[in-house]
Amino acid sequence: MRRVFSLFVIFLLILTGSFLFTKSPVKIGLIPLDSRPCNTQYPELLATMSNAKIEIPYQYLDSYLLPADTEGLWNWLNNSSKNFGKIIINTNELFNGGLIASRHPSSYKDWETKIKNFEKFCLENKNKEVIVITVLPRLLPSQFTHLWKYKDELITYAKKIDKYSLAGKKNPLPPKNIPENILDEYLSIYKNTNDLVRYIISLTNQGLVDHYLIGQDDAEKYGLSNKIIRELTPEFNEKIQFVHGADELTMLALTKTLSSKSKPVLSIAYTNDSLKNNFFPFEAAELENVLKTKMEYFNISLNTTSPHLEIIHNDFKEVPLLEKKIREKERGYLGIMDIAYTNRGDISLLDFIFSQKLVKKIDGYAGWNTASNTIGTELAHFVSYQYLQENFKKYKKTSKEEALQALIKFKYIRVTEDLVYQGILREKLNKELTKRKIDPYHLGEFKSEANKILEDLYKPYQEKLANALSGDYQVGTIQFTVNNITSKIELPWERTFEAKVVPQVNITIK
Repeated sequence: MRRVFSLFVIFLLILTGSFLFTKSPVKIGLIPLDSRPCNTQYPELLATMSNAKIEIPYQYLDSYLLPADTEGLWNWLNNSSKNFGKIIINTNELFNGGLIASRHPSSYKDWETKIKNFEKFCLENKNKEVIVITVLPRLLPSQFTHLWKYKDELITYAKKIDKYSLAGKKNPLPPKNIPENILDEYLSIYKNTNDLVRYIISLTNQGLVDHYLIGQDDAEKYGLSNKIIRELTPEFNEKIQFVHGADELTMLALTKTLSSKSKPVLSIAYTNDSLKNNFFPFEAAELENVLKTKMEYFNISLNTTSPHLEIIHNDFKEVPLLEKKIREKERGYLGIMDIAYTNRGDISLLDFIFSQKLVKKIDGYAGWNTASNTIGTELAHFVSYQYLQENFKKYKKTSKEEALQALIKFKYIRVTEDLVYQGILREKLNKELTKRKIDPYHLGEFKSEANKILEDLYKPYQEKLANALSGDYQVGTIQFTVNNITSKIELPWERTFEAKVVPQVNITIK
Protein backbone atom coordinates (compact mmCIF):
# COMPACT_ATOMS: atom_id res chain seq x y z
CA MET A 1 0.00 0.00 0.00
CA ARG A 2 2.84 2.31 0.91
CA ARG A 3 4.49 1.52 -2.45
CA VAL A 4 1.28 2.31 -4.33
CA PHE A 5 0.98 5.59 -2.48
CA SER A 6 4.61 6.47 -3.31
CA LEU A 7 4.05 5.75 -6.99
CA PHE A 8 0.92 7.89 -6.91
CA VAL A 9 2.86 10.79 -5.36
CA ILE A 10 5.60 10.45 -8.00
CA PHE A 11 2.95 10.46 -10.74
CA LEU A 12 1.42 13.65 -9.35
CA LEU A 13 4.82 15.32 -9.14
CA ILE A 14 5.58 14.43 -12.75
CA LEU A 15 2.14 15.63 -13.88
CA THR A 16 2.40 18.87 -11.92
CA GLY A 17 5.93 19.42 -13.10
CA SER A 18 4.90 19.10 -16.72
CA PHE A 19 2.21 21.74 -16.23
CA LEU A 20 4.64 24.04 -14.43
CA PHE A 21 7.24 23.55 -17.13
CA THR A 22 4.94 24.57 -20.01
CA LYS A 23 3.71 28.10 -20.50
CA SER A 24 0.35 29.24 -21.83
CA PRO A 25 0.55 31.74 -24.71
CA VAL A 26 0.90 35.40 -23.73
CA LYS A 27 -2.24 37.38 -24.62
CA ILE A 28 -1.68 40.65 -26.45
CA GLY A 29 -4.16 43.29 -27.58
CA LEU A 30 -3.15 45.14 -30.75
CA ILE A 31 -4.40 48.27 -32.43
CA PRO A 32 -2.28 48.14 -35.61
CA LEU A 33 -0.97 50.94 -37.82
CA ASP A 34 -3.64 49.99 -40.35
CA SER A 35 -5.43 46.89 -41.64
CA ARG A 36 -2.86 45.74 -44.20
CA PRO A 37 -1.28 42.28 -43.73
CA CYS A 38 2.11 43.76 -42.81
CA ASN A 39 0.50 45.33 -39.73
CA THR A 40 -1.90 42.51 -38.83
CA GLN A 41 -1.14 39.10 -40.36
CA TYR A 42 2.65 39.32 -40.07
CA PRO A 43 2.66 40.28 -36.36
CA GLU A 44 0.10 37.53 -35.68
CA LEU A 45 2.43 34.91 -37.18
CA LEU A 46 5.53 36.18 -35.36
CA ALA A 47 3.54 36.18 -32.12
CA THR A 48 2.47 32.57 -32.67
CA MET A 49 6.11 31.62 -33.27
CA SER A 50 6.91 33.22 -29.90
CA ASN A 51 4.14 31.50 -27.92
CA ALA A 52 1.81 34.50 -27.90
CA LYS A 53 -1.72 35.21 -29.13
CA ILE A 54 -2.76 38.54 -30.59
CA GLU A 55 -6.29 39.90 -30.61
CA ILE A 56 -7.04 42.59 -33.19
CA PRO A 57 -10.37 44.49 -33.45
CA TYR A 58 -10.67 43.92 -37.20
CA GLN A 59 -14.27 45.15 -37.34
CA TYR A 60 -13.15 48.71 -36.45
CA LEU A 61 -10.03 48.98 -38.61
CA ASP A 62 -9.54 51.19 -41.65
CA SER A 63 -9.77 49.97 -45.24
CA TYR A 64 -7.66 51.96 -47.69
CA LEU A 65 -9.36 55.36 -48.01
CA LEU A 66 -12.03 54.54 -45.41
CA PRO A 67 -10.65 55.63 -42.01
CA ALA A 68 -10.95 53.41 -38.95
CA ASP A 69 -13.94 53.62 -36.65
CA THR A 70 -11.93 55.32 -33.92
CA GLU A 71 -14.88 55.42 -31.52
CA GLY A 72 -15.21 51.65 -31.91
CA LEU A 73 -11.47 51.26 -31.30
CA TRP A 74 -11.66 53.32 -28.11
CA ASN A 75 -14.59 51.25 -26.84
CA TRP A 76 -12.80 47.99 -27.69
CA LEU A 77 -9.67 49.21 -25.93
CA ASN A 78 -11.51 50.16 -22.75
CA ASN A 79 -13.69 47.03 -22.67
CA SER A 80 -11.07 44.44 -23.66
CA SER A 81 -7.90 45.61 -21.93
CA LYS A 82 -8.63 43.37 -18.95
CA ASN A 83 -8.06 40.33 -21.19
CA PHE A 84 -4.45 41.17 -22.02
CA GLY A 85 -1.10 41.21 -20.29
CA LYS A 86 0.36 43.44 -23.00
CA ILE A 87 -1.26 46.07 -25.20
CA ILE A 88 0.32 47.54 -28.35
CA ILE A 89 -1.27 50.75 -29.62
CA ASN A 90 -0.49 52.57 -32.87
CA THR A 91 -1.58 56.18 -32.41
CA ASN A 92 -1.94 56.76 -36.17
CA GLU A 93 -4.83 54.27 -36.19
CA LEU A 94 -6.39 55.12 -32.83
CA PHE A 95 -6.14 58.91 -33.10
CA ASN A 96 -6.18 59.54 -36.87
CA GLY A 97 -7.92 56.51 -38.37
CA GLY A 98 -4.88 54.90 -40.03
CA LEU A 99 -1.58 55.70 -41.70
CA ILE A 100 -3.19 57.14 -44.85
CA ALA A 101 -5.71 59.10 -42.78
CA SER A 102 -2.90 60.56 -40.65
CA ARG A 103 -1.58 62.32 -43.78
CA HIS A 104 -4.75 64.46 -43.87
CA PRO A 105 -4.67 67.68 -41.81
CA SER A 106 -8.27 67.21 -40.61
CA SER A 107 -7.44 63.91 -38.88
CA TYR A 108 -5.73 65.83 -36.05
CA LYS A 109 -8.93 67.52 -34.99
CA ASP A 110 -9.53 67.25 -31.22
CA TRP A 111 -6.26 65.37 -30.64
CA GLU A 112 -5.91 67.14 -27.25
CA THR A 113 -9.16 65.49 -26.10
CA LYS A 114 -8.01 62.13 -27.43
CA ILE A 115 -4.69 62.32 -25.61
CA LYS A 116 -6.52 63.08 -22.35
CA ASN A 117 -8.67 59.98 -22.92
CA PHE A 118 -5.49 58.05 -23.60
CA GLU A 119 -3.88 59.27 -20.40
CA LYS A 120 -6.98 58.15 -18.50
CA PHE A 121 -6.73 54.72 -20.15
CA CYS A 122 -3.07 54.41 -19.14
CA LEU A 123 -3.86 55.35 -15.54
CA GLU A 124 -6.56 52.67 -15.41
CA ASN A 125 -4.22 50.05 -16.87
CA LYS A 126 -1.02 50.59 -14.90
CA ASN A 127 -0.89 46.84 -14.25
CA LYS A 128 -0.57 46.17 -17.99
CA GLU A 129 2.46 46.56 -20.22
CA VAL A 130 1.44 49.39 -22.56
CA ILE A 131 3.51 49.81 -25.71
CA VAL A 132 2.82 52.80 -27.97
CA ILE A 133 3.94 53.43 -31.55
CA THR A 134 3.75 56.69 -33.52
CA VAL A 135 4.84 57.13 -37.13
CA LEU A 136 5.99 60.64 -38.06
CA PRO A 137 4.51 62.10 -41.28
CA ARG A 138 6.10 61.43 -44.65
CA LEU A 139 7.69 64.19 -46.69
CA LEU A 140 5.24 63.92 -49.60
CA PRO A 141 1.73 65.32 -48.95
CA SER A 142 -1.18 62.94 -49.45
CA GLN A 143 -2.33 62.45 -53.03
CA PHE A 144 -5.86 62.17 -51.62
CA THR A 145 -5.93 65.77 -50.34
CA HIS A 146 -5.99 69.22 -51.91
CA LEU A 147 -2.34 69.58 -50.83
CA TRP A 148 -1.23 67.27 -53.65
CA LYS A 149 -1.52 70.00 -56.27
CA TYR A 150 1.38 71.80 -54.55
CA LYS A 151 3.47 68.72 -53.73
CA ASP A 152 6.65 69.90 -55.46
CA GLU A 153 6.55 73.35 -53.88
CA LEU A 154 5.77 71.91 -50.40
CA ILE A 155 8.57 69.35 -50.59
CA THR A 156 11.07 71.99 -51.72
CA TYR A 157 10.13 74.30 -48.84
CA ALA A 158 10.16 71.46 -46.27
CA LYS A 159 13.67 70.45 -47.33
CA LYS A 160 14.77 74.08 -47.18
CA ILE A 161 13.52 74.40 -43.59
CA ASP A 162 15.50 71.31 -42.61
CA LYS A 163 18.67 72.53 -44.33
CA TYR A 164 18.37 75.93 -42.62
CA SER A 165 17.92 74.17 -39.27
CA LEU A 166 21.05 72.09 -39.83
CA ALA A 167 22.95 75.27 -40.65
CA GLY A 168 21.70 76.96 -37.48
CA LYS A 169 19.59 79.48 -39.39
CA LYS A 170 16.05 80.68 -38.76
CA ASN A 171 13.27 79.26 -40.93
CA PRO A 172 13.27 80.62 -44.48
CA LEU A 173 10.44 82.91 -45.50
CA PRO A 174 7.36 81.11 -46.88
CA PRO A 175 7.41 80.90 -50.68
CA LYS A 176 4.96 83.02 -52.61
CA ASN A 177 4.01 80.17 -54.95
CA ILE A 178 2.15 78.28 -52.18
CA PRO A 179 -1.21 79.62 -50.90
CA GLU A 180 -1.01 80.47 -47.20
CA ASN A 181 -3.82 78.08 -46.20
CA ILE A 182 -2.18 75.19 -48.09
CA LEU A 183 1.16 75.76 -46.40
CA ASP A 184 -0.46 76.12 -42.98
CA GLU A 185 -2.30 72.82 -43.37
CA TYR A 186 0.81 70.98 -44.55
CA LEU A 187 2.88 72.32 -41.65
CA SER A 188 0.06 71.61 -39.15
CA ILE A 189 0.44 67.86 -39.75
CA TYR A 190 4.01 68.03 -38.45
CA LYS A 191 3.22 70.42 -35.60
CA ASN A 192 0.32 68.33 -34.31
CA THR A 193 2.31 65.11 -34.59
CA ASN A 194 5.25 66.68 -32.78
CA ASP A 195 2.94 67.88 -29.97
CA LEU A 196 1.38 64.40 -29.72
CA VAL A 197 4.78 62.69 -29.57
CA ARG A 198 6.03 65.02 -26.86
CA TYR A 199 2.89 64.38 -24.79
CA ILE A 200 3.36 60.60 -25.03
CA ILE A 201 7.03 61.02 -24.13
CA SER A 202 5.81 62.80 -21.00
CA LEU A 203 3.44 59.91 -20.21
CA THR A 204 6.31 57.47 -20.70
CA ASN A 205 8.55 59.42 -18.36
CA GLN A 206 5.74 59.33 -15.79
CA GLY A 207 5.60 55.53 -16.05
CA LEU A 208 2.15 55.44 -17.66
CA VAL A 209 3.54 54.06 -20.94
CA ASP A 210 6.07 51.23 -20.65
CA HIS A 211 7.70 51.63 -24.05
CA TYR A 212 7.34 54.25 -26.78
CA LEU A 213 8.57 53.57 -30.31
CA ILE A 214 8.74 56.41 -32.83
CA GLY A 215 9.08 55.71 -36.55
CA GLN A 216 9.32 57.71 -39.75
CA ASP A 217 7.12 57.36 -42.81
CA ASP A 218 8.60 57.70 -46.34
CA ALA A 219 11.41 60.22 -46.14
CA GLU A 220 14.52 61.60 -47.84
CA LYS A 221 17.85 63.03 -46.75
CA TYR A 222 16.14 66.31 -45.82
CA GLY A 223 12.62 66.91 -44.54
CA LEU A 224 10.53 68.14 -41.61
CA SER A 225 10.33 64.76 -39.86
CA ASN A 226 14.15 64.65 -39.90
CA LYS A 227 14.17 67.96 -38.03
CA ILE A 228 11.65 66.64 -35.49
CA ILE A 229 13.80 63.56 -34.84
CA ARG A 230 16.92 65.63 -34.23
CA GLU A 231 15.06 67.82 -31.75
CA LEU A 232 13.64 64.75 -29.98
CA THR A 233 16.95 62.91 -29.75
CA PRO A 234 17.82 64.16 -26.22
CA GLU A 235 14.60 62.49 -25.01
CA PHE A 236 15.53 59.03 -26.31
CA ASN A 237 16.44 56.31 -23.82
CA GLU A 238 15.71 52.63 -23.20
CA LYS A 239 11.96 53.33 -22.97
CA ILE A 240 11.71 55.97 -25.69
CA GLN A 241 13.30 54.90 -28.96
CA PHE A 242 13.41 55.83 -32.62
CA VAL A 243 13.91 53.62 -35.67
CA HIS A 244 13.60 54.40 -39.36
CA GLY A 245 10.53 52.93 -41.06
CA ALA A 246 6.80 52.53 -40.48
CA ASP A 247 5.05 49.37 -41.66
CA GLU A 248 7.42 47.03 -39.79
CA LEU A 249 7.28 48.82 -36.42
CA THR A 250 4.54 46.67 -34.92
CA MET A 251 6.63 43.57 -35.68
CA LEU A 252 9.62 45.22 -34.01
CA ALA A 253 7.76 46.26 -30.87
CA LEU A 254 6.00 42.91 -30.58
CA THR A 255 9.16 40.86 -30.99
CA LYS A 256 11.12 43.06 -28.60
CA THR A 257 8.61 42.73 -25.78
CA LEU A 258 8.35 38.94 -26.20
CA SER A 259 12.11 38.35 -26.32
CA SER A 260 13.35 41.11 -24.02
CA LYS A 261 15.80 38.83 -22.18
CA SER A 262 17.61 37.58 -25.27
CA LYS A 263 20.78 39.20 -26.64
CA PRO A 264 21.28 37.75 -30.11
CA VAL A 265 24.51 38.07 -32.07
CA LEU A 266 24.67 38.45 -35.86
CA SER A 267 27.14 38.64 -38.68
CA ILE A 268 26.25 40.98 -41.57
CA ALA A 269 27.39 40.71 -45.18
CA TYR A 270 26.52 43.00 -48.10
CA THR A 271 26.48 41.92 -51.72
CA ASN A 272 28.00 45.33 -52.43
CA ASP A 273 29.88 46.75 -49.47
CA SER A 274 30.47 50.08 -51.21
CA LEU A 275 26.74 50.90 -51.17
CA LYS A 276 26.20 50.63 -47.42
CA ASN A 277 26.64 54.40 -46.99
CA ASN A 278 24.12 55.23 -49.73
CA PHE A 279 20.66 56.69 -49.14
CA PHE A 280 18.17 54.15 -50.47
CA PRO A 281 14.73 55.28 -51.76
CA PHE A 282 12.34 56.67 -49.12
CA GLU A 283 15.06 56.65 -46.42
CA ALA A 284 16.29 59.60 -44.36
CA ALA A 285 19.57 57.93 -43.44
CA GLU A 286 22.36 55.88 -44.98
CA LEU A 287 21.72 52.14 -45.29
CA GLU A 288 24.23 51.26 -42.57
CA ASN A 289 22.57 53.69 -40.16
CA VAL A 290 19.10 52.28 -40.92
CA LEU A 291 20.44 48.82 -40.05
CA LYS A 292 22.23 50.11 -36.95
CA THR A 293 19.14 51.70 -35.37
CA LYS A 294 17.15 48.48 -35.79
CA MET A 295 19.91 46.26 -34.41
CA GLU A 296 20.32 48.57 -31.42
CA TYR A 297 16.58 48.44 -30.84
CA PHE A 298 16.83 44.65 -30.44
CA ASN A 299 20.17 44.78 -28.59
CA ILE A 300 21.63 42.67 -31.40
CA SER A 301 25.42 42.59 -31.30
CA LEU A 302 27.48 42.55 -34.48
CA ASN A 303 30.17 39.87 -34.56
CA THR A 304 31.85 38.58 -37.70
CA THR A 305 32.42 35.17 -36.03
CA SER A 306 28.72 34.61 -35.29
CA PRO A 307 27.26 31.50 -36.95
CA HIS A 308 24.12 33.54 -37.66
CA LEU A 309 24.34 35.52 -40.90
CA GLU A 310 22.14 38.14 -42.53
CA ILE A 311 23.01 38.89 -46.14
CA ILE A 312 21.93 42.34 -47.30
CA HIS A 313 21.39 41.97 -51.04
CA ASN A 314 21.76 45.62 -52.03
CA ASP A 315 22.97 45.34 -55.62
CA PHE A 316 21.07 43.46 -58.34
CA LYS A 317 24.35 43.09 -60.29
CA GLU A 318 25.81 40.93 -57.52
CA VAL A 319 23.46 37.92 -57.63
CA PRO A 320 26.39 35.51 -58.28
CA LEU A 321 28.03 36.71 -55.05
CA LEU A 322 24.76 36.19 -53.16
CA GLU A 323 24.51 32.69 -54.61
CA LYS A 324 28.09 31.96 -53.50
CA LYS A 325 27.41 33.15 -49.94
CA ILE A 326 24.27 31.01 -49.71
CA ARG A 327 26.06 27.89 -50.92
CA GLU A 328 29.01 28.44 -48.57
CA LYS A 329 26.86 28.83 -45.45
CA GLU A 330 27.16 25.67 -43.35
CA ARG A 331 25.61 26.29 -39.92
CA GLY A 332 23.56 28.78 -37.95
CA TYR A 333 20.76 31.04 -39.13
CA LEU A 334 20.80 32.37 -42.69
CA GLY A 335 18.62 35.35 -43.58
CA ILE A 336 18.38 37.47 -46.71
CA MET A 337 17.41 41.16 -46.68
CA ASP A 338 16.64 41.76 -50.33
CA ILE A 339 16.77 45.50 -51.03
CA ALA A 340 18.26 45.39 -54.53
CA TYR A 341 14.94 46.76 -55.81
CA THR A 342 12.31 48.94 -54.14
CA ASN A 343 8.96 47.34 -53.32
CA ARG A 344 9.87 43.90 -54.63
CA GLY A 345 12.37 41.13 -54.33
CA ASP A 346 15.00 40.32 -56.92
CA ILE A 347 13.17 37.77 -59.09
CA SER A 348 16.45 36.25 -60.23
CA LEU A 349 16.48 34.60 -56.79
CA LEU A 350 13.44 32.49 -57.64
CA ASP A 351 15.64 29.75 -59.04
CA PHE A 352 17.07 29.36 -55.53
CA ILE A 353 13.66 29.39 -53.91
CA PHE A 354 12.37 26.67 -56.22
CA SER A 355 15.37 24.48 -55.43
CA GLN A 356 14.56 22.37 -52.35
CA LYS A 357 18.14 22.15 -51.17
CA LEU A 358 18.75 25.88 -51.22
CA VAL A 359 15.38 26.99 -49.85
CA LYS A 360 16.04 24.89 -46.75
CA LYS A 361 19.32 26.74 -46.22
CA ILE A 362 17.50 30.09 -46.19
CA ASP A 363 15.87 30.47 -42.77
CA GLY A 364 14.47 33.95 -43.31
CA TYR A 365 13.79 36.23 -46.25
CA ALA A 366 12.27 39.66 -46.84
CA GLY A 367 12.21 41.90 -49.90
CA TRP A 368 9.26 44.26 -49.76
CA ASN A 369 8.66 48.01 -50.04
CA THR A 370 11.55 50.04 -48.54
CA ALA A 371 14.95 49.07 -47.13
CA SER A 372 13.65 49.86 -43.62
CA ASN A 373 10.60 47.62 -44.08
CA THR A 374 12.72 44.74 -45.37
CA ILE A 375 15.48 45.01 -42.76
CA GLY A 376 13.04 45.41 -39.87
CA THR A 377 10.87 42.48 -40.99
CA GLU A 378 13.80 40.11 -41.34
CA LEU A 379 15.38 41.14 -38.02
CA ALA A 380 12.04 40.63 -36.26
CA HIS A 381 11.82 37.18 -37.84
CA PHE A 382 15.40 36.35 -36.80
CA VAL A 383 14.69 37.28 -33.17
CA SER A 384 11.41 35.29 -33.22
CA TYR A 385 13.21 32.31 -34.78
CA GLN A 386 15.84 32.36 -32.00
CA TYR A 387 13.15 32.62 -29.34
CA LEU A 388 11.28 29.67 -30.85
CA GLN A 389 14.21 27.29 -30.84
CA GLU A 390 15.40 28.36 -27.37
CA ASN A 391 11.99 28.12 -25.66
CA PHE A 392 10.19 25.46 -27.71
CA LYS A 393 10.23 22.90 -24.89
CA LYS A 394 8.20 25.29 -22.74
CA TYR A 395 5.37 25.55 -25.30
CA LYS A 396 2.23 23.49 -24.81
CA LYS A 397 1.61 20.74 -27.38
CA THR A 398 -0.87 22.69 -29.48
CA SER A 399 1.30 25.81 -29.29
CA LYS A 400 4.29 23.83 -30.59
CA GLU A 401 2.44 22.77 -33.71
CA GLU A 402 0.99 26.24 -34.28
CA ALA A 403 4.43 27.85 -33.82
CA LEU A 404 6.08 25.65 -36.43
CA GLN A 405 3.18 26.16 -38.82
CA ALA A 406 3.54 29.92 -38.33
CA LEU A 407 7.26 29.65 -39.08
CA ILE A 408 6.58 28.02 -42.44
CA LYS A 409 3.62 30.30 -43.19
CA PHE A 410 5.77 33.39 -42.65
CA LYS A 411 8.46 32.06 -44.97
CA TYR A 412 5.89 31.08 -47.59
CA ILE A 413 4.26 34.52 -47.45
CA ARG A 414 7.56 36.33 -47.79
CA VAL A 415 8.57 34.39 -50.88
CA THR A 416 5.11 34.62 -52.45
CA GLU A 417 4.39 38.27 -51.65
CA ASP A 418 7.86 39.74 -52.19
CA LEU A 419 9.15 37.70 -55.11
CA VAL A 420 6.19 36.15 -56.93
CA TYR A 421 3.52 38.82 -56.47
CA GLN A 422 5.55 42.03 -56.32
CA GLY A 423 8.21 40.78 -58.72
CA ILE A 424 6.00 39.11 -61.36
CA LEU A 425 2.24 39.00 -60.84
CA ARG A 426 1.56 42.60 -59.91
CA GLU A 427 2.80 43.94 -63.24
CA LYS A 428 0.77 41.34 -65.14
CA LEU A 429 -2.30 42.13 -63.05
CA ASN A 430 -1.93 45.88 -63.63
CA LYS A 431 -1.58 45.38 -67.39
CA GLU A 432 -4.71 43.24 -67.53
CA LEU A 433 -6.69 45.71 -65.41
CA THR A 434 -5.54 48.64 -67.53
CA LYS A 435 -6.59 46.73 -70.66
CA ARG A 436 -10.04 46.46 -69.10
CA LYS A 437 -9.97 50.20 -68.28
CA ILE A 438 -9.79 49.53 -64.50
CA ASP A 439 -7.53 51.76 -62.40
CA PRO A 440 -5.15 49.47 -60.40
CA TYR A 441 -4.96 52.09 -57.63
CA HIS A 442 -8.72 52.60 -57.30
CA LEU A 443 -10.43 49.27 -57.95
CA GLY A 444 -13.70 50.16 -56.26
CA GLU A 445 -16.49 47.88 -57.50
CA PHE A 446 -13.98 45.97 -59.64
CA LYS A 447 -12.05 44.49 -56.71
CA SER A 448 -13.73 41.07 -57.11
CA GLU A 449 -12.84 41.04 -60.79
CA ALA A 450 -9.24 41.93 -59.95
CA ASN A 451 -9.08 39.14 -57.39
CA LYS A 452 -10.29 36.61 -59.97
CA ILE A 453 -7.58 37.71 -62.41
CA LEU A 454 -4.98 37.46 -59.64
CA GLU A 455 -6.18 34.01 -58.65
CA ASP A 456 -5.68 32.77 -62.22
CA LEU A 457 -2.23 34.38 -62.47
CA TYR A 458 -1.18 32.75 -59.20
CA LYS A 459 -2.19 29.18 -60.05
CA PRO A 460 0.99 28.23 -61.98
CA TYR A 461 3.09 29.12 -58.92
CA GLN A 462 1.06 27.44 -56.18
CA GLU A 463 2.38 23.90 -56.69
CA LYS A 464 5.97 25.08 -57.24
CA LEU A 465 5.93 27.07 -54.01
CA ALA A 466 4.29 24.25 -52.04
CA ASN A 467 6.79 21.69 -53.30
CA ALA A 468 9.76 23.96 -52.65
CA LEU A 469 8.81 24.55 -49.02
CA SER A 470 7.59 21.04 -48.18
CA GLY A 471 9.78 18.32 -46.68
CA ASP A 472 12.00 17.89 -43.64
CA TYR A 473 13.14 20.81 -41.46
CA GLN A 474 15.41 21.24 -38.47
CA VAL A 475 15.33 24.32 -36.25
CA GLY A 476 17.99 23.84 -33.60
CA THR A 477 17.08 20.50 -32.04
CA ILE A 478 13.50 20.65 -33.37
CA GLN A 479 12.78 18.29 -36.25
CA PHE A 480 9.55 18.32 -38.22
CA THR A 481 8.15 17.60 -41.66
CA VAL A 482 5.98 19.87 -43.79
CA ASN A 483 3.57 17.40 -45.39
CA ASN A 484 1.70 19.82 -47.65
CA ILE A 485 0.87 23.48 -48.16
CA THR A 486 -2.24 24.98 -49.70
CA SER A 487 -2.77 28.69 -50.20
CA LYS A 488 -4.86 31.47 -51.64
CA ILE A 489 -4.05 35.03 -52.62
CA GLU A 490 -6.21 38.15 -52.62
CA LEU A 491 -6.04 41.94 -52.59
CA PRO A 492 -6.66 43.26 -49.06
CA TRP A 493 -7.47 46.79 -50.23
CA GLU A 494 -9.06 48.27 -53.36
CA ARG A 495 -5.67 48.61 -55.02
CA THR A 496 -2.92 46.30 -56.29
CA PHE A 497 -0.04 47.77 -54.26
CA GLU A 498 0.06 44.71 -51.98
CA ALA A 499 -1.46 41.22 -51.78
CA LYS A 500 -2.52 39.03 -48.90
CA VAL A 501 -1.27 35.45 -49.08
CA VAL A 502 -3.06 32.94 -46.82
CA PRO A 503 -1.27 29.57 -46.56
CA GLN A 504 -2.45 26.47 -44.71
CA VAL A 505 0.38 24.19 -43.53
CA ASN A 506 0.17 20.56 -42.42
CA ILE A 507 3.14 19.33 -40.39
CA THR A 508 4.35 16.36 -38.37
CA ILE A 509 6.68 16.94 -35.42
CA LYS A 510 9.24 14.19 -34.97
